[in-house]
Amino acid sequence: MGILDKTKPIRFFLKIPPSNEETCEIHRHIGELPCPWPQCEKGIEDETIIGMYQFGIRKEHRFERKRWQSHDGEDRFSWIDLSLPIHSMSSKIIKEEVRRSLGVDPPFPNAIYHYTNIQGLHGIINSKEFWLTDHSYMNDSREIEYGLDIIRAAVKDLSSNPKYSEKLPIIGKWEKILDSRESYRICIACFSLEGDSLSQWRGYGGRSIGICLGFSVESAMFWHFLGLNLQRVIYDKEKQFAIAKIILHIYLTIIEWTQQKGMDVDEDIFGSSLITNLYQQLVFFKNPAFSDEKEVRWVYTEDKKMFPDDDALAPKHFRLDPNILVPYVTSTDVINMFKAKGFPVGNAQSKLLPLQEVIVGPQENEDLVRKSISEYLNEKGYGFVKVRNSEVPFRPKQSR
Repeated sequence: MGILDKTKPIRFFLKIPPSNEETCEIHRHIGELPCPWPQCEKGIEDETIIGMYQFGIRKEHRFERKRWQSHDGEDRFSWIDLSLPIHSMSSKIIKEEVRRSLGVDPPFPNAIYHYTNIQGLHGIINSKEFWLTDHSYMNDSREIEYGLDIIRAAVKDLSSNPKYSEKLPIIGKWEKILDSRESYRICIACFSLEGDSLSQWRGYGGRSIGICLGFSVESAMFWHFLGLNLQRVIYDKEKQFAIAKIILHIYLTIIEWTQQKGMDVDEDIFGSSLITNLYQQLVFFKNPAFSDEKEVRWVYTEDKKMFPDDDALAPKHFRLDPNILVPYVTSTDVINMFKAKGFPVGNAQSKLLPLQEVIVGPQENEDLVRKSISEYLNEKGYGFVKVRNSEVPFRPKQSR
């Protein structure tokens, strides 16, 4: 057995897409690299290490340990990829810090549920894809405004804190670009943690409404890619505010790192990157009044300023609903886009959707509806999917 050469950085293999697995529960570190805390038993003494991706161009990435302080003044450590712009590490640092500060959400159940009608079921199964609707055309157009109000409050809080007095010019510019959303595109597919919910059936009340589709969250289709994320909706206002403050603080910290290296801060690039991260979070902020929905969202976000090449963006489609043309993206197009960029999408493009069960909501002729769905699914290759009637004792008003 050879002797380990301590003079050379130790090498680690990295995955594409990056791993979301937590490899140090104490410090909430995510990914294949060792925990960046120097004294952690899952860490490493070396201040510099080498990472090499297993797919694509086998280029070495040199990582340097960085010490910094959280927004509440506690010491933190992160690995910074020296071969990439520092702001490109922001998403991972934010994700880990949110876990440290606010705890880890419980794991998803085996399935998440999409409420629709019989036409929706037919369209999803027939096309073998989901449609993610442009957020501004959804039922509640103020949802994004609600999240923006949380961000504005967090920016105002930082502005009044003496700790950030030297950063006021930068914070002021962030306030101005926060409402510039022309280049941002946010598309959403909605799910729920509950598959037979009284409040959902009431919301979908009507003769032609009332089908619930349960999908496995273990499917590669729901993998997290840059700009594509499956996450619970956050209804706790204090948690929403804390997340906004964490993101803003981390960007101010990253700007300090850039300045410490004697590099100029490109405020346009940093500002655009910050707003992208904020939008990727605020889309999961929702008014506490809707908490009984227990919503899960599959969200696609893009920023044309970050990716000006149209080939790097998902194609835009339109559907008629009923007197307006609603823009959306398909899950197929999004996955193909990542595939074209070299991401190993694997079985994310399976011939069948990860459908587990179908629940027929309270309505007329439930048994006949269930029978027709079973026959349809069997013909489409989903004969293994369980189809059952709702157990909720609710009967919607019938039209005359």
